[in-house]
Amino acid sequence: MSRWMIASLLIAVVTMLGSCGEDSFLDRREFVDPRDEVTELMLHVDWHKYAEAKPTGMSVYVYADDGQVRRYITNDVDSIRLDLPLGHYRLMVFNLSTDEFGSLSFSHMDNFDSARVTLTPDAQVPAQSWDDGATYQRDPELLYVARDTVDYSSASAVTRASDLADTLRYAVTVAPRPVVSRLIIRVRVEDIRGLRSVVGNISGFSSGYYIGGNSGTDSTGTQLLDNWKVTVDSVGASNGYVTTSITTFGLPPADSQKAAANVLKLAFKMADNTIRVYKAEVGDKFEVVTKDEHEGDGTAVSYQMTLLGQVSDIKLPDVKPADGGGFNAEVDDWDNGGNYDITF
Repeated sequence: MSRWMIASLLIAVVTMLGSCGEDSFLDRREFVDPRDEVTELMLHVDWHKYAEAKPTGMSVYVYADDGQVRRYITNDVDSIRLDLPLGHYRLMVFNLSTDEFGSLSFSHMDNFDSARVTLTPDAQVPAQSWDDGATYQRDPELLYVARDTVDYSSASAVTRASDLADTLRYAVTVAPRPVVSRLIIRVRVEDIRGLRSVVGNISGFSSGYYIGGNSGTDSTGTQLLDNWKVTVDSVGASNGYVTTSITTFGLPPADSQKAAANVLKLAFKMADNTIRVYKAEVGDKFEVVTKDEHEGDGTAVSYQMTLLGQVSDIKLPDVKPADGGGFNAEVDDWDNGGNYDITF
């Protein structure tokens, strides 16, 4: 190409740029700097609606459509400012951090749908002669979870002026709900006077919980029942109830309410130090009670079960105390009748 042709091309380019005008040319910033706005997602968390009290901290997971996951842990549980590019997100909020729970093990947290907690094994249970070497899972601690989907775009954001640029701010409020259930077991016992203590276990409740999916796992485990109280019918009565309560992740989603799906085993230690073991299939005996959101014990629903004598066939033998001990409901100042509770 000749020098004359090169010079002609340069002159043509300069002329074309000049014809655009200086202001018009500078306004085409989108080709080199598409945006200079600051983008914020202001997340407000309402703990008062469903939780017993505010936690000491919270975890926030933000899942973007491109697979990127952002994790935030904060002691400010009322709100948190998230600096995010515009986009579509799924949010997950829960109390505390993943390493502050002794009963829960968190896994698969990089995916909203597969994020889960699993109950950790209880290694503190001593060997027992009646439970066939069962492996126990812990009762879950209270867990509150909120989930939300956010379409964070310039059309849905509020623009606020700042010293440096416009700030696109999107505000959203979530209210974490309890996801742990309570199981209450009440068993009618005849001839209860020879009873010294009771321990038991129950199988068939979910061993974990899908945080994003809001359901228990299909896998199940066995939980120890070691904190019971005895209620006698009246002063001097021979019959009464043993009652206990534990937390669980509920029945698994595929549960068909078949009796064999849940097995209750009870070991009664008698006043003569002998042990009487009773077992019952109870999967079809649960009553699911939806709780009022303000009942305040931190659980979502209650599974309640009362087994009467004809169901569980529990009639304890009349035994003589080996050392003068044993259960005795006759107390001199019990003069008003009614039910009396004694905790083992």
